Amino acid sequence: MDDVTAELLQRIERCEREVQVSRGYIKGLEYGLLAVIAASPEPERLLVLWRQVVDAYVESDAAGESKMHHLATRQAMDVVGDHIRAAVRKRKH
Repeated sequence: MDDVTAELLQRIERCEREVQVSRGYIKGLEYGLLAVIAASPEPERLLVLWRQVVDAYVESDAAGESKMHHLATRQAMDVVGDHIRAAVRKRKH
């Protein structure tokens, strides 16, 4: 294996480690957020606030983000909204 190939492999391995660390961090945040949603005494108010957050993100046009980053962020925000709406429905029943 030449030096260029070895360097590329090292860079790929470093990127893979960074992705795994980021995924773990995001998973921890996800569980924390789900706990906050579940414990919210007023999920309806949380939903109003969340809609404002999503609208502000959309209005900002995600300046400087790649299309992939923007779509992934919106997907994650939609999932959070789904969880909040589920909490609202659960509370009403």
